[in-house]
Amino acid sequence: KNGQDKKSGAGQYFTPRALIKAMVDVTNPKITETVCDPACGTGGFLLAAFDHMKRESQDRRKQMFLTAQQLGCNKIALGHHQDDILVTMLMNMTFEGSMSTIRPMMRMEHYPIAVIRPLCLVPERLIATVAEGLGFERQKTPCPYEEVTMRQRMTEVFRTLENLNPEARYSMWRAMERMRGEAGTPENT
Repeated sequence: KNGQDKKSGAGQYFTPRALIKAMVDVTNPKITETVCDPACGTGGFLLAAFDHMKRESQDRRKQMFLTAQQLGCNKIALGHHQDDILVTMLMNMTFEGSMSTIRPMMRMEHYPIAVIRPLCLVPERLIATVAEGLGFERQKTPCPYEEVTMRQRMTEVFRTLENLNPEARYSMWRAMERMRGEAGTPENT
């Protein structure tokens, strides 16, 4: 539809949503890929691509829970370490104004499964040292946040805090525990 047919006009052309959906379905963008829309306009293609990738991510998570259920498992262990939890807390404080982070244990609302993070008290450098000693190589994961610039930048901030105070991680962890205690339940953080 020609933009001149609308009051906001300015000679723009609007891509019908059905066509945008068809383009996204055909291109099938993955959560690990970069999406570019040089004609951006209202961002319809970018928004549709985001929704598509979000659904894909949720489907993978749902599949993980269903597989665990089929295998008779009641827990799923994820490999988040202490640095992941503290950097996430810094990101949430900085960008959302929220004192929250990844929970070490979380019961799923729609599944009889708990997600646990058994490495939550272990610093990343210790895991890296042990892995290197055992000859393990770091695996590339399809995690959409592993190479996101803001997470990398916040990790640099975290490293800077540790350079200023070698005990910074422990102070941050204690602050997080105190916040949980004041909230009355460990499920709030």
